[in-house]
Amino acid sequence: MHYPNLATLHLLYVEDEAKTRHQMQKVLTPLVARYGEGEDGKAGLAYFREFRPDIVVTDVSMPRMNGLVMSEKLREIDPDCTIMITTAFSDEEYFLKAIEIGIDGYILKPIDPDKMLENLERLAKKIVERKQLVLSQERLQQSNLLAAKIEMVRSLAHHWRQPLTSISFFLDECEERSGIPELSSLARELHGVIAGLSETINIFQGIYSTAANVHPIVLESHLKKVLFTFQDQIEELSVRVTVSCPPDLQIMGVSGELTQLFYALLLNALEIFRERKISQPTLTITAEKADGGVRFSLADNGGGIDEKHLPQIFDPYFSTKSNLNGTGLGLFSVHYLMEHLFRGSITLENRDQGLLVALHFSDGAPQ
Repeated sequence: MHYPNLATLHLLYVEDEAKTRHQMQKVLTPLVARYGEGEDGKAGLAYFREFRPDIVVTDVSMPRMNGLVMSEKLREIDPDCTIMITTAFSDEEYFLKAIEIGIDGYILKPIDPDKMLENLERLAKKIVERKQLVLSQERLQQSNLLAAKIEMVRSLAHHWRQPLTSISFFLDECEERSGIPELSSLARELHGVIAGLSETINIFQGIYSTAANVHPIVLESHLKKVLFTFQDQIEELSVRVTVSCPPDLQIMGVSGELTQLFYALLLNALEIFRERKISQPTLTITAEKADGGVRFSLADNGGGIDEKHLPQIFDPYFSTKSNLNGTGLGLFSVHYLMEHLFRGSITLENRDQGLLVALHFSDGAPQ
């Protein structure tokens, strides 16, 4: 049988009998997204604290810490965790304790695998539905936040452009009337600063634009515009940035969404350099045609991500940053944009004392 909901979840199986544990490992491993196990309640509790599985299946009678005591402690860590117990006892005392803890299901030993899987799939369906509801609520919140940001950027753009235009006119007047070469040179330099500020306004307006016209985007020039907005941080941190991209390489997409994607990746890397005080930080950015589309990669030397965090790295609000500035929305947004809007994919890999982020844009228009 197929268990579609169970197949998306992370399951922990806790059992002190090695033979039973081995048998259930063979049954469960092919049917879940990730499988973990523990030989007693203490091992199970340690695993849960580190990896936070979606479902815990545990025996009751075990040495060091029994399944019910472990379940109580799991509830203290996560009141919503889903727990199923397996037991050879039908003692009323056990069931009353299980009800008190809020156990979600139970299977009597000897275990009937088909019945157990049927119950697990039922529990898994509830978990998936709950996750979808939470995700829908988060997307609604993001949509409302985006609407507020759009209005804020429009207002700022309007108020910034007026004084910039006035300053530009004033510089023109000064240059024409002074006849002083040094002042003319300074005026040209300030015109360049004003042009840079105007381009920054354009970039941020593009990020939050409501227009969604799919068109060919030249990657190199688009990337350089986003890099420009980080120029002060790049110089402050002494980051060596290397870009290797054919000047005519294009993808199909929406400019604002690509800007948001590049912005999140660069901001994440620069924040890591700053937080970890990386000496001689480097960013290596490459883009090339590959596998019927375009492969874009960004590699840094910021120390990478702890391997235990990789399975959660694209979850909303998950952050590896130690300070409160880490919202956990950066890589979640990149993942969402790549998979849902660009019909592409993203992979992360620890490599050469840092992180390699690889994006694959499919050959075709985004959805």
